[in-house]
Amino acid sequence: MWCLTSVSTHSAETNCTTTVDPNQADSAMDTVKSCVREGKLDQAIVLLNQVISAKPDYETAYVNRGTIYAQKGEIEAAVSDFDRVLNSSSDRADAWYGRGTVNVRIGRTDAGISDLSQAIKLEPDMALAYCNRGMAFMVEKSYDKAIEDLTTSVQKDSTRPSCYFALANA
Repeated sequence: MWCLTSVSTHSAETNCTTTVDPNQADSAMDTVKSCVREGKLDQAIVLLNQVISAKPDYETAYVNRGTIYAQKGEIEAAVSDFDRVLNSSSDRADAWYGRGTVNVRIGRTDAGISDLSQAIKLEPDMALAYCNRGMAFMVEKSYDKAIEDLTTSVQKDSTRPSCYFALANA
């Protein structure tokens, strides 16, 4: 039920085995996104590893790789990537969101709520952070807080059925 990313499919097949030129690391991220949309998570990780080798301080690559690791259930690797980003740059809402979502998913609800709260503080319009924090509040049986966050989530982004479902069950 936790929302990390939305994966959609399209008909064109992407070459997910491209070698990354250090000068083209930014454009390689477009290929990574296409690989993820096509469900080629392992190939996306290979490309992200190449991007990281070419640009070791490229935080977006770590956040994206952490998100993919989380999708694959490789929790320790996901948390490691999010931690790496947060240790060097605590103003990355996407890293707080990713780590918070993973923490909630593995039962570290308090840590997850704290991380998601930080993501919301940095990016107040991040609807999925409200949704996931609302679901975490449900786990904690803090239903008033859950309803507040889930309502905010669907007001900010009305395209997430899981958030509506959670709100209906709060």
